[in-house]
This record gives sequence, C-alpha cells and structure tokens, in this order.
Amino acid sequence: MKKQLTISDVRQMLYDMAVRAVNNNVSDEELLAADFWYDLGMDEQHVLLLCVDLQRVYRIFLPPEVTQALNANNTVSTFLEAANALLQDLEEE
Repeated sequence: MKKQLTISDVRQMLYDMAVRAVNNNVSDEELLAADFWYDLGMDEQHVLLLCVDLQRVYRIFLPPEVTQALNANNTVSTFLEAANALLQDLEEE
C-alpha cells in the first residue's frame, strides 16, 4: 500500500526548513488553510525544496503535477491532496 502524507509530515518538513510561520500555536486546520506564498512566506523554489525533502525522507516520488495543482490554490491542503493523489511509493518498486 502506498504511503499517504499527513499534515504532521508536512509540518515537520516546514519546521526543518525553518518556516517561521509554522510554530506550536498553529493548528492543523490553520496550517491546511495556509497559503504558501502569503501566509508561509514561501516562493516556488521553497515549495520545490519541500517536495525534495518529503521525497528523500519518506522514499516517495512526487510528480511535477503536485506543484502544478498549486496554480489554482496555493494552500497546504491543496498541496497535500495533490501529493497523496499522485505519490508513488519507491519501496514498492
């Protein structure tokens, strides 16, 4: 079965990336609704680094369509939904 990413996985990567807007006071719901650009202060390069870190740590592959999903809505929720719909577990191969 393919691994599904959780909000906790994304939160940990954002902590590791030192995204200042992510702290212990931010609930899961607030983080899911957060906009990468405006609320988290992340640009496209930082989102790509987030993808790379998630892939490395969890041994998954996230196709480019994951970041393309953010064209319509730049929220963490959209990212997480797209990632889980498209991810491939490298352990299965």
